Amino acid sequence: MRRVDAATTSAPRAVTPAIRAELGLAERPTSPYPWAFAAVVVGVACIPLGLASMWKACSSAVGVGFVILPFFRWLEQRDGAWREDVYRYGT
Repeated sequence: MRRVDAATTSAPRAVTPAIRAELGLAERPTSPYPWAFAAVVVGVACIPLGLASMWKACSSAVGVGFVILPFFRWLEQRDGAWREDVYRYGT
């Protein structure tokens, strides 16, 4: 029986919008940032902090949930698109 090394095997590549268009598959929209979930998490975190008058911690939670995390998600998507172009076209 053949052994499969987990370190050398990887999951198949995701089918990107460019590949889907090239193959003639239907478009699948990218999932947007989950603003409603972020609002619930920030609200649950900020209500006790606000009641305890910890305004700096509350404002930092708002900043992380509504500014920093969406910014890093945008950077990851931009970098993924760039890497896809490098993989497909070499430029």
